[in-house]
Amino acid sequence: MIGTTLMTFTEKLSPAIADLPNEIISQIFLVGTTDWRNTAPLTLPFPVIASSICYHWRQLARSNPVLWSFLVAPLHKEDEDCLYWISDWIGLSANLPLSVVVDDKLRRPRRSSEATNRLASEAVTLITQSWNRLRSLDISLDSFSLVKNQIIQLRHAPNLRQLSLCFRGPPFATIFIPEVDRPLPPSVTKLRAQNLALQSPCNLTSLTMHKPRLGYEGTQILFSGCPNLANLIIHNLVPVNSPIPAKRTEIRAESLQSLAIHSHGIDERGAVYFLSFLKIPNLSYLEVDGNTRIASILRSSISSSNVVCRKNVESPIGTDAASMSHSKKRKLSGLSGLELRMAYEALRRLKSSFVSADEESDSEADPDAPALEGFEDQVDAMLTMMGSRLGGPQSLSFSGMTAEDLVKLKILFTGFLVLKGNADERVKTTTSLGKDCLWSSENLYRHLLLLEGLVPRTTETSARAWIDAFLFRASAMLGEDKHLIVNMEHVVPATTISSSSLSTLSRFIDYSAVATDRRTAEILLRNSGLLALKALRPYSFFVVEAKPFNLPEHVPQAVSEMYASGKLLETKFVRGALTNGRDWIFLYLQFADNYEGASFSQSSVITWTARVDPNGEREIIRPWPEMIAAILADWPALRQLYLNTHAMISGIMSPVKLLAIVHLDARSADSDGAEKDLRLNFLQLASIETHSDAAAIALI
Repeated sequence: MIGTTLMTFTEKLSPAIADLPNEIISQIFLVGTTDWRNTAPLTLPFPVIASSICYHWRQLARSNPVLWSFLVAPLHKEDEDCLYWISDWIGLSANLPLSVVVDDKLRRPRRSSEATNRLASEAVTLITQSWNRLRSLDISLDSFSLVKNQIIQLRHAPNLRQLSLCFRGPPFATIFIPEVDRPLPPSVTKLRAQNLALQSPCNLTSLTMHKPRLGYEGTQILFSGCPNLANLIIHNLVPVNSPIPAKRTEIRAESLQSLAIHSHGIDERGAVYFLSFLKIPNLSYLEVDGNTRIASILRSSISSSNVVCRKNVESPIGTDAASMSHSKKRKLSGLSGLELRMAYEALRRLKSSFVSADEESDSEADPDAPALEGFEDQVDAMLTMMGSRLGGPQSLSFSGMTAEDLVKLKILFTGFLVLKGNADERVKTTTSLGKDCLWSSENLYRHLLLLEGLVPRTTETSARAWIDAFLFRASAMLGEDKHLIVNMEHVVPATTISSSSLSTLSRFIDYSAVATDRRTAEILLRNSGLLALKALRPYSFFVVEAKPFNLPEHVPQAVSEMYASGKLLETKFVRGALTNGRDWIFLYLQFADNYEGASFSQSSVITWTARVDPNGEREIIRPWPEMIAAILADWPALRQLYLNTHAMISGIMSPVKLLAIVHLDARSADSDGAEKDLRLNFLQLASIETHSDAAAIALI
């Protein structure tokens, strides 16, 4: 019906639509798909609607993998149709990361519960065959036994970040056990669990539990197994029903900063809750929804914390529940800081549309005006609620950071990183480094040539094949006295933005690297966490963020990753790179003396290219790959970058010195020589760009 209506509508507009460029149509598809995902994922998928309009639109839609990277399994369809739909959808998404929802209650299936369970199990089996592409998986079914084997297959899923496992069947509680038959992927950082016994993933930063049945031992297992757990949400909190050891030591939850508790109908005097076993010294945000006694839940767990309590928990910790009986209840919000801001802005636009509509129809009487006014009042109330929430502490993620956010964090762009004028000559001195190693200069070029004809560079994951090659070459260039230790998927615990703000910044970074001596390298190979790095304090810390397209747009994300990790490590400077393997942007961040803000510099895009001769043979253009490798070799190995405030230009890449830094305030220098040096540096950079047929360096 929808397809027929749209095709009829399209026929009337066919001349106008036929004239639209494919790029505009594709952008319309992308916006429509995003809107469908965020607002109405249970309706007919927008990519399906777009594909049904005409052959041309179908070809455009089915050739764009981004449209098909979010899948809601249609368990209400016939078995064969459901499985075909899932298989076709996964195929159309190409190699992009997948977000999948499997919920047998989203729509009422036309079959028995047994048949639905069987189909759901087959659907999850089909989905988990693409385990290496799953980024988010949300499963809600009758029992864990239906998908146990499939979930175990995900234990090595490299890209799975978000996992939700909610079941209605036994054990009718969420518990954590030290067994190894139910491991979760170590890549998971955000987990929601209901009626499930499982082993806690070591890299969790966010956990939502429904009816957790935890005793003292289970609490120990959870918090010792999740040393980076920063955010905890509990639905249906229940008292401990297992024996409590008479002699027990407190369980310290150092990383826990945000706690939300949802519980109604519990008012048991003398009841003990698992949270009372904890000592939470760094808790900064507490939200409670329900009539549970704060004192009986937490006791002295947070006595040493500087806690902000939301709305219905405004009384001091430890007061009687009766004194809070009139507090306004507040629902737990599932929106992150970025999502909340987007929802707030969307509501503001909606409200402004009311004003525009009123101005256009002042002369016409509207019989529905009272209803509209009532709706406007509701919108105003929601804006007020969201505004107050935005004013409170936020949990920010790297991926949502913008240039405006950096300014709010007092992270200011203060200069450029530019190539030295004689970079070509300097690079020639590095080609002999590591010539007897596996990753010699010539082998780097051979490997890049192999990748050019082997791996399509269309996703963030595929870009890592090139990034790995450059890091391996950089390692071979360091010499015997230094060792490069490369870590992938570093989890950054929630880091407080500043002493005057309770908001936190967290998530994970794609690569980190440190250059150090042999003894420290051996330790880091066994324990590479950020806390170990903080204790050992190697030469420096280097961050690499991988992105497939539009690198300059992702600079704020990379800078925020450098800022959060550097602040946690208590280092005064952090170096980094933003890359898709071919294009590279180098970054340098230096903290203020009190760690209240920072300044950063960035390079233009440095690119290496390949060309194909008339016979179809590929060739890597020199010397750009070796130049990038040379920068990488020295970039993590330096202890400090000292700026000459008089000359305004100071070498970074000692002894290679391929990059220099130019400050924005250079023209206010006292020295005339500094001004001439600055102009000379720009002329030299422009000359390199003009005379090299492979250069892709643009002044920012």
